[in-house]
Amino acid sequence: MKKNAYENSRLKRQLLERKSNGQKEVIWSLKPAQKEYIETSLGLETEAVLYEVKTKTFYNINELNAILKKIHFSNKRGKKVIVLKLNSNQLRVLDEFDVYYRPYKYRIILAS
Repeated sequence: MKKNAYENSRLKRQLLERKSNGQKEVIWSLKPAQKEYIETSLGLETEAVLYEVKTKTFYNINELNAILKKIHFSNKRGKKVIVLKLNSNQLRVLDEFDVYYRPYKYRIILAS
């Protein structure tokens, strides 16, 4: 058995065990391959909950909204990456200002 097949088997066993124990959802950090396996092979829904955002500085911060100020001041404090819970409007703002982000943790919905 290859390492990838073993990891997928272990992931499937853990999720089915939690589902049989009555949990409706779990929040886990997943690799892109694991996310794809859960959605395609297991037929479960996933949605991003936390995002990893690379910090950067901005000019004229008085006119920026709160999320961009948080990113700016985190960079000033020496943090390269921060983890945030973002909604769709905030994601749109990050795209507009070319801020790099990626999903960090996913909610896996076990209940049908």
